[in-house]
Amino acid sequence: MNLRYFAQLVAHQGGWDEILMVVAPLGIVGFLLWLANKRISGQLEDADNLDLGEREPVTSQPDVSSSTIS
Repeated sequence: MNLRYFAQLVAHQGGWDEILMVVAPLGIVGFLLWLANKRISGQLEDADNLDLGEREPVTSQPDVSSSTIS
């Protein structure tokens, strides 16, 4: 590629570089939001799939009668 041609290409011809300066960050932020939404949706589905009814309830309480207060 000729250096002169490249210089003319990036010398603000038609405003395409300004469009990229707006579209690129918006695309990155949109992708990150999509990725975060996908990850949290997967975590919520995993939490919904847990069967919490089979767990034994916690009934043990610490024995406070054997402690001494000085």
